[in-house]
Amino acid sequence: MFGDFHTTLFPKYKIGEKFELSSGSTPSRDNKLYWDSGTINWVKTTEVINKEITETEEKITKFALENTSLKLFPVNTILIAMYGQGQTRGRSAILKVESTSNQACGAIFPNKIDNPVFIWHQLMLRYSELRELGRGGNQPNLNGQLIKNFELILPPLSLQNEFADFVAQVDKSQLAIQKSLEELETLKKSLMQEYFG
Repeated sequence: MFGDFHTTLFPKYKIGEKFELSSGSTPSRDNKLYWDSGTINWVKTTEVINKEITETEEKITKFALENTSLKLFPVNTILIAMYGQGQTRGRSAILKVESTSNQACGAIFPNKIDNPVFIWHQLMLRYSELRELGRGGNQPNLNGQLIKNFELILPPLSLQNEFADFVAQVDKSQLAIQKSLEELETLKKSLMQEYFG
């Protein structure tokens, strides 16, 4: 549909030309007022694993949000792991709930003229290219400037939406298949108990 990135006729833009970027931070662990009974999602790079984020392992408090440099990212923000162990660097995720994040996550805010699902899937597809940007220097990390200069294909919104609708249908089918497999596994266990129990 969109062709190879390097030969496509669709326009290309640097991320920084079309999107606002930011990053997160980590409130002091020594201050219990930042963490105890927190209710606001706080994403770590270990959770940025090419998936939708609907919940986080750790949460910060409203006090932390109001008294630190943390920013609350809106739904459909795309997070990129800028550094991390193993395969972490270059992975991405999309927020399905408002969240904050640690400083190892770069955030691409949604705009009003591009489909965030299309952008996110393009970043996942080009994970190796994105990851390679961090090579060189003592520590192979990505940074905000490298992400800003990374180019994306941006076809007309109608085509981006068509792609996102297709992805939604595939995801729906995968969920239905997964549910059927789980039901079959439960049935199998029940029959095994009946035969050998």
